[in-house]
Amino acid sequence: IKNDLLKSALDFRILQFNLGFYQSFIIPIIIVLLGFQYIELKNKVLRLSIGREVSYQGLKRKLTLQVASIPCLIYLVTVLIIAIITYFFGTFSPLEWNSLFSDGSGLQRLLDGEIKSYLFFTCVLLIGIFINAIYFLQIVDYVGNVTRSAITYLMFLWLGSMLLYSALPYYMVPMTSLMQASYGDVSLMKLFT
Repeated sequence: IKNDLLKSALDFRILQFNLGFYQSFIIPIIIVLLGFQYIELKNKVLRLSIGREVSYQGLKRKLTLQVASIPCLIYLVTVLIIAIITYFFGTFSPLEWNSLFSDGSGLQRLLDGEIKSYLFFTCVLLIGIFINAIYFLQIVDYVGNVTRSAITYLMFLWLGSMLLYSALPYYMVPMTSLMQASYGDVSLMKLFT
């Protein structure tokens, strides 16, 4: 009985569902915490570039991309840990990701296997996390204060999305538009009409 309970608790579908639930809260908090480190590193880059023939904007852009990739790496390591643990316990079976695409979708034919579909969705999430991190770091650069930037970012992300869900169709809300465009029945005509 203990083995069955352990296997059911370590089922890939359950762990993936839990990760999906917690990522909407934890990833933005990680991004905000990285904002404090970003300000400190940016000041060091500024001091380093003074008096040298090095472009400050180029160094800052490189720093922004490096800091924005950290939440992506954290998410990717988490996904890999889940995959390795569930594979070790014999419960690794990706969801029916392919059934999420529309019947006539070209992506359904292109991503015909469960693993390919799962990798596609993971890549889409990584792109979304990266864009969110860059967006927050741009807010930090504009406002200049990480605490105020964090409040602005989190209010836009969480409260703004709740307000937009009540006013707009689900595929127009920023938090879901990237995913819905990939597997929902959304076309350019539907977006603009």
